Amino acid sequence: RPPRATLLPYTTLFRSVYWLARSWKCSREAAVLAATAYSLGGNVLFQTCNVVFLVGAAWLPLAVLATDQLLRQRSRAAAVGLGVVLALMTLGGDPQAAYHALLGAVLYWAILFWIERRATVSDNPATAMQSTGKIATSRFGLLVIAASSGFLLAAVQILPSLVWTNASDRASFEQPRNLIELVGRSIGPNTDAAAMLLDEPTTSSAIWSVPRAGTHHAHAYQFSVAPWRLVEYLWPNLYGSPIPKNRRWITALPGEGRVWTPSMYMGLLPLILGLGFFHLRADCPRRRWLSWSLLLGVLASLGWYGIGWVVHEFRCGLGGAATDDFLVGPQVGGLYWLMSSVLPGYGYFRYPAKLMVIAALAISLLAATGWDKAWHQPTRLPRILVGLGSISFAMAAVSWLLRAPFYSWIANAPIDQIFGPLDSAGAFADMLRAFLHAGLLCFALSAFLRHATAVPTSGRAAVFRRLALAATVCEIVLANNPLLVSVPGKTLRTPSHLANAIHAHADSHGITGTPRVYRAAATGTPQRWRNTVAADRLNEVVAWERDTLLPKHHLTNGIELIESFSTLSSRDFRVFMRVARESGPKPNGVQTGPNLEVLNLLSTQYLVLPRSEESGGILGHAARSAKVVPTYNSNSFPRAWIVHRAE
Repeated sequence: RPPRATLLPYTTLFRSVYWLARSWKCSREAAVLAATAYSLGGNVLFQTCNVVFLVGAAWLPLAVLATDQLLRQRSRAAAVGLGVVLALMTLGGDPQAAYHALLGAVLYWAILFWIERRATVSDNPATAMQSTGKIATSRFGLLVIAASSGFLLAAVQILPSLVWTNASDRASFEQPRNLIELVGRSIGPNTDAAAMLLDEPTTSSAIWSVPRAGTHHAHAYQFSVAPWRLVEYLWPNLYGSPIPKNRRWITALPGEGRVWTPSMYMGLLPLILGLGFFHLRADCPRRRWLSWSLLLGVLASLGWYGIGWVVHEFRCGLGGAATDDFLVGPQVGGLYWLMSSVLPGYGYFRYPAKLMVIAALAISLLAATGWDKAWHQPTRLPRILVGLGSISFAMAAVSWLLRAPFYSWIANAPIDQIFGPLDSAGAFADMLRAFLHAGLLCFALSAFLRHATAVPTSGRAAVFRRLALAATVCEIVLANNPLLVSVPGKTLRTPSHLANAIHAHADSHGITGTPRVYRAAATGTPQRWRNTVAADRLNEVVAWERDTLLPKHHLTNGIELIESFSTLSSRDFRVFMRVARESGPKPNGVQTGPNLEVLNLLSTQYLVLPRSEESGGILGHAARSAKVVPTYNSNSFPRAWIVHRAE
C-alpha cells in the first residue's frame, strides 16, 4: 500500500484536474477523462517515486484555474489564490513548478494581449476584455500581487534556500553558463572558489560549448526526453520496461540517455482528442494557451537534444565527423537551453523531462474539451482511429517478421549495472504487446464513436460514451501498472549489519557519540547483478544499499557519514574534498579516496572500504557485506581539540 505521503498529493491531483475541467464547463465525463489521463499518465504517475515533484504536479491544475480567473476576470481574489498555490508548490519542495506556473501566466497574458490587439472574436465575456488603467485591477498588477503573495507566504523557506543555493555547487562555475553570469564575470572580480582553482581562470563563456562533465551545467541536462520517445504516447511501453527486469531495448541506440520516467503513455483517446483540438491560432484564449503550453512543454523537455545535437548528428552521419567533435554544445538552440541562458535563476534547476508534466496537463484539458464535441456530431475521429489501428497491426506483423534481425541488433545493448543483461524475449514481447494494445483499442473506440454519434441524444449514445470512458480508464491502468514499484516494508526496517558491527565496536571500546564514518564512493555493486536478471532485484538493491550504508540509508542506522550527496551540496566542502583527493596518502590504497590525514582531521572513526582494499583493524567477519568491510581508524582526531603550538 502506498504511504500516506504519496496518497495525499495524489488524491489532490485527481480532484484538482476534475475541478478545473468542471469550472471550464466541461461535462462530468470529460472531467473524469482529463483527471484520469493526467493523474494516471506516465509523466505524473511515476513521480510516486519522487514525491516533491508529485506535489508540484498536484497543485499545477489549481494554478491554471487561478491564472485563468486572474487574467480573464481580473480577480484580486484569484491573484491571492494563485500566490497561495505558488507557495504550496514551493513549500512542498518543487519551486521549479511554481516558476513554470508563473511562466505560464505570462504566456497567457501575452496571448490575451495579442487577441485583444487583433480584435479577434473569442468566447471571453465582454467584461474580461475591457481595458482599465487601475494598477490594482490591471493584469500586470494582479500578476505582481500573485508573485508577491506567493513569495511572502513561502519566504520562510525561500530566503534560506537562496542563501544555501548561492553557497552550493550549483552556483559554482569556471566559465559563465548564462547571460547573467557572463555580465557579472565581465564587470566584476573573479571570486568563485572553483574558478580560482584553475591555473588560468578564463572569462570566456560556456553558453555555447559542451557542458563540462561532472558540473551542475552538465547535470542539468540529464533526463532529457529523446525525440523518438514521443511515440510512447501512442504505443505504451514500446521500448520495453526497465524495471524490475531489464527489457528496455532502446538502450542499444547510442543517443539514448537517462530515463526520467519509463513511459509517458496517458491513454489513446485523450491523446487523439487532445491533438485533434490542438490549435495555435484558435480564437478561444484558453484553447490557444493550452496549445502553446503543450508545444513549448514538449520542446523544452527535449533539453540536450537541441539544434546543436541535430547538427552534430548530421555531421557524424553524412560528414564522417568524430562522435566527440562538437561545433557547439548539443543543447544549443533548444528551448531549455534558451530558458537556462536567459531566465533569471533558471540555470539552477535541472532535468528537462520535468516540463512534460505541463504538456500532460495541457493535452488532458484539450482532450476534455474535445470529448464533449466529439460525441455530439459525426467527425473524422472514427476513421482516424481505424487508420491508427491498421498501422499498429501492420507494425506488429512487421515486428514479428523481423524478429530475428531485431534480436541480433539488441544483442549489443549495454548491460545495466543494477538490472543486468537485456531480457531480449521480454523486450520483444513488450514491443509486440504495445502494437496489439493500440490496434485493438483503436477499433473498439472507433465502434463506440460510430454508434454514439449516429443518434447523439439517445440513451444508447450515453451507454457508448460510458463504455469508451471505462475502456480508457482500464487501458491506462493496464499499460501503466508496471510504473508502480515497491519493496517490502520489512526491507526498510531491517538494520544494517555494518551499522550494527560499528555500534558494537564503539560500545566495546568506550567510544561515545554517533560514530563518524567514511564510505568509499568507489564501492561497486555486486557483480551478479550484471550477470543475472531477477524479478525481485529492486528489493535486493534496497537491501544492499542499506547494508553498505549508502546515503541516505545511514540516517536511519544512527551513523554519520563524512561525505554524502544531496540536491544542494556545499560548494566549499566539495572544493575541500576535491583538494583532499588530489594529494596525500589514501586510505588503504583507495586511489579515488581523499587524503587520509584530512579524514583524520574530520574525526573519521571508521572507514567502509572495498574488501579487496582491507588492511588491519577489521571488525568481525559477520560485519562484512557485499565487497565492503568496516575498518577502525585509530588515528582520527577528536571532534574538537586545542592547539598549543602553531607554526
